[in-house]
Amino acid sequence: QVGARSTIRGASAPAPGGHGQVTADSLSLEVDATGLRLSGAARIDGTPARISWRERFAGGDADDPRRAVELRGALDAAMLEKLGIAGIEIGEAAAPLRLSLGAQGPNDPDRFTLTADLGPAALSLPIFQWSKPAGSPGGIEVSGRFADNGAIEVERMSGEAGDLSFAGAARIGPEGEL
Repeated sequence: QVGARSTIRGASAPAPGGHGQVTADSLSLEVDATGLRLSGAARIDGTPARISWRERFAGGDADDPRRAVELRGALDAAMLEKLGIAGIEIGEAAAPLRLSLGAQGPNDPDRFTLTADLGPAALSLPIFQWSKPAGSPGGIEVSGRFADNGAIEVERMSGEAGDLSFAGAARIGPEGEL
């Protein structure tokens, strides 16, 4: 039986997909013969988040992913600005956000699912003369994979809030082009 527990202090790494930086003052790390688990409070480009990362070395069920990473945070005006998303205005209340990443086998690409609960947030899209008050339901789900060349394949995206809904797919190239 092999195992270790540690606290990592002053951690810094590129964010999943290489877009942004994840930092943490203190993370809990556990390692044994079957894998590793890392968790704790973090910041993604300065925005508070929680991280949970599990990497399977051996054993486990065939359906158990080789890698599972979950980041939880909040979508707010500062994050929209950092992501370069213009044209969406968000009120004081943030929208809870969850990003799950994973890969089944050693040669499989990392897949992702991003969900946001838009209910708590007041939103507006001035270009469409549309708005949603805080407290009315809404949500977004985006899923896809990270390609080997640095592109992001958005295989499915959908959202609904008030009388606005959307669905589609996209490819974001390595240089950020659609």
